[in-house]
Amino acid sequence: GVFLNVTSIGDNFTVLQNVTFGRRFAGDQIPTIGNNVTVCTNAVVCGGIMLHDGCTVGANSYVNQDVPANSLVAGSPAKVIKKGAEC
Repeated sequence: GVFLNVTSIGDNFTVLQNVTFGRRFAGDQIPTIGNNVTVCTNAVVCGGIMLHDGCTVGANSYVNQDVPANSLVAGSPAKVIKKGAEC
């Protein structure tokens, strides 16, 4: 299952299974997704954050802050692992 509670989704969005997007707590903002974004299996993306164009979220990651454009993030909490257009 995939749970999507986001403000907007850009073009070419890829999401794999068991991913959750939403609020961290009541009254919190919800995520925004840019163009050419990929979110891998079992990731959780929460809060009023932005997944910028061309980013990738690794499997089993917990994302609670903005993800820069053209970067790969992974971990819990997620950190930038790699930057650049080839991500």
